[in-house]
Order: sequence, then structure tokens, then C-alpha cells
Amino acid sequence: MKQSRQKEESKGARSIRTDTGDAPVRRCEMKYVLLEMDHILRPNGYAIIRESSYFVDAIATMAKVTRWSCRKEATEYGVEKEKILI
Repeated sequence: MKQSRQKEESKGARSIRTDTGDAPVRRCEMKYVLLEMDHILRPNGYAIIRESSYFVDAIATMAKVTRWSCRKEATEYGVEKEKILI
């Protein structure tokens, strides 16, 4: 059990799940996570998301719907596979 939890934690934001008691565990849809973040962060909050380039691009696209202003930055390692979204 502990080993599988560590495996899930290593997947970053893509592994966010809902726990519905005795029911099977389901994945949360990212649009609902971003919507809840929008409610929490308004009016002057910000989020820093560090993930793969693909995932950051997907979040940036969804963030435009909530009228977030976003910018993408390279990580300190300069690895193309990973970006930071502010």
C-alpha cells in the first residue's frame, strides 16, 4: 500500500484523485480542480505549477477560460520536458 501511494505521489498533479469512501477511487478532471483553484485564489491570488511541457500547455489553455493571465518559464535545469506555469 505504501509503495503504491509513493508511486501515485510521484506522478504530480496528474494523480489527483477523489476518495468516495467504499466506492472505487476515481480521477478528478483537471477542469474541476482549476475551477476550485479559481474560487480559492480570486481576486488577487496566484499559482505556480511545475509539470511536463504537455501538461503545462493543457493547463494554460484551460486557464484562459477562467481569465487567468499566465506565463510559461523554463525550469532551472533548462530541460525542455518540464516547464513552470505562473
